[in-house]
Amino acid sequence: GRRHEYRLLPWFSGTRYVVADRARHRVFYGGFGSATGDSLGVGAITLNDGKQALWASHFAEDGRIWAGGTHAVIMAVAETQDSWALYAMDGPGQVTPLGTVGRPIVGFTASADLSRATVMVRDYRADAWLNKVVVH
Repeated sequence: GRRHEYRLLPWFSGTRYVVADRARHRVFYGGFGSATGDSLGVGAITLNDGKQALWASHFAEDGRIWAGGTHAVIMAVAETQDSWALYAMDGPGQVTPLGTVGRPIVGFTASADLSRATVMVRDYRADAWLNKVVVH
């Protein structure tokens, strides 16, 4: 029944994504940098005391963040328009590369232990669209 307002860290121009971490009473947010707008950053707010920290930033044409399960948060960044890189984060500056996807990502989900993932990619073919489900 109480409302709290938090200002973004000065690094951010705004937010695009908000992810709740109920177990640890914190919120992650993702947004682009205010200086150049070409980097995706992930910030964390600890709800118990309101403290904030920039966990990571990375050059990105586009990007997304998700709750991570075994890791606190997962960040996907479009390093080019056709190639995405996935990173796990466990604290400020604690970034672990997970791999790359050589196509534009439209959607992504992963199991809590990261043993399985579903990646939806865009397969653009001029005036025809094709959707294909691949199970490995």
